[in-house]
Order: sequence, then structure tokens, then C-alpha cells
Amino acid sequence: MNVENIAISGATGWLGKELVKILSNLNISDLKLDLISSSEREIEINKKKFPTSIFTKSDSNNVDIYFDFAFLTREKINTLGPEKYIAINKNIISNSVNLIKLKQPKTVILASSGAVYGMGINDLKGNNYIYSDLKLMQEEKIGEVCSVTGTNLIITRIFSLSGNGISKINTFAIAEMVSRAFKNQKLQIKSKYLVHRRYCDISQLLNLLLDLSRNRFTGVIDSGGIKIELRQLVQTIIEELGSNSEVDFPIIELNSTPDNYYSESNLFEDLLLKYSNKKPLSINEQINITKNSLFPSG
Repeated sequence: MNVENIAISGATGWLGKELVKILSNLNISDLKLDLISSSEREIEINKKKFPTSIFTKSDSNNVDIYFDFAFLTREKINTLGPEKYIAINKNIISNSVNLIKLKQPKTVILASSGAVYGMGINDLKGNNYIYSDLKLMQEEKIGEVCSVTGTNLIITRIFSLSGNGISKINTFAIAEMVSRAFKNQKLQIKSKYLVHRRYCDISQLLNLLLDLSRNRFTGVIDSGGIKIELRQLVQTIIEELGSNSEVDFPIIELNSTPDNYYSESNLFEDLLLKYSNKKPLSINEQINITKNSLFPSG
């Protein structure tokens, strides 16, 4: 594979670190990475150390692909407070816009969120609208600068992910379920309504995005994957891991509204088949990859 210059903002997050791992495993003759984070430090991937820099110290060298993963996650609204959360994310968006102007990438890949659709019961609660509004702003601002610079733009709106590198057990439902089942701890679902999700393996998604960038694809892709209701997911996890965990599911209330937080689009599946000749990993495969990532020696 030929030389590639790639910039990644949000490089120390889950998506960023997993992408660096994938890139370091590829046979790229002279891979050049510009890793951007909120502070200058080193991250270790595959026993190799990669330095990160902050936005304002990024050089003016042009890049082939810019992966924009920089954004504060939704749970930070409560820890930082709405005003500070909004201010920080607006600054992140501004930094990304300036970096695109500086580096003139051939392709920008923006990690957005399914939250922009305003669907799902939790999206209607509290201050969660702040996250979705900011994500829409991010898409708009990045789209505007890419139009000005003639940059190819791929937006991936992410719903539910599984797989390698997952670390925030209390943030990602599948990670928490797998972790508790592996330890034979009690598994509990508190919702009195059905909760449907589609789970997508992070490595499949990132590899597809790399393939799409090299083929000059442009457009918006929702993460797809395997659709499953959370109660069924819990049972599948227990069976797959041979767990002795007890389960506690409340009875579904009559006339309750399901929480259907997933994409109806099958574009992810279509593109995965077209460019990688693969189908989405089964939920059992995703469970085992997630378990092996959380408990490497388990």
C-alpha cells in the first residue's frame, strides 16, 4: 500500500485509538500520522508509542485523510454543566474547521451521531438535546468548510458500537452487560418498555471508512449492524459466555412505546458487501470480541 498521510483528532478516544491500531497493522510503506488530542502526550498501540499534539500546534502539511473524532460525549453534560459543555464543543468544532483549512485534506471523515435524528426515549430527556443540536452544528460547519476547500466529506452517524478497544463500561450498554456476565454478576434492565438497538463492530466500521475514502465515496452513512432487543441481548450474552449471572427484567407495560434507537438504513451493509465483500459480524461474534477486549486473559 502506498504512502498515506493521515490526521486524527480525538486520537486518544476509543475510535481514535482503534483506528491507529488498524493503521499500524496495515502494510503502508510510509505511514505518517498526525494525532491530535486535548493535551500533548503519548499513546501506546501494539507496543509502539505515538505522540499526540494539540490543535494549535498542528503543522501545515497536507494530509490525505482527516478523521474528525474530537467531541465531548453526552454524559459530560452533567459533569461539566451545559454552558461549559457547549463552549468546549463549539471550540472543538472551530478547531476542526481551522485544521481543514490548514491541512487541505483530500477527504474528511466526520464521526457524528444517530442523536441528530432526535429519536429514542432518552433523547427527549433532560439536557440531551444539547448534544444532538451540537452534533448538527458540527455537521453543518464541517460541511461548509469542505465545500469551500473542495474536500470530499464522509459523515458517519454512529448508533451502537461493540468490539475492540471498548473501555467505558458504564457508557456502552454491551460492554457493561458483557463485563457483568463475565464476572457472573447480576444483570438488570430497568426499562418497562422494549429497547431495540443495532450493534455494529467498530473495526468493521473503521475499515469500511478507510475503503470508502480511498474510493472517493461521499455522503452520510448510519452505522447499522445486527438488530436486537436488550433483553434478548442479555440472554445471548449469558449463553455465549456460559455465565451464571442472574437476570432482572421488569414486565413490559401494556401500551408502552418501544425505544427504537437504531437506523433503518442498510447502506452500511450494502457498502460493506461492495467494498469489503463482508457481512456485519453476528451478535455472538461481537459479544466475544468485546469480551476479549475487556478481559484479554479471560
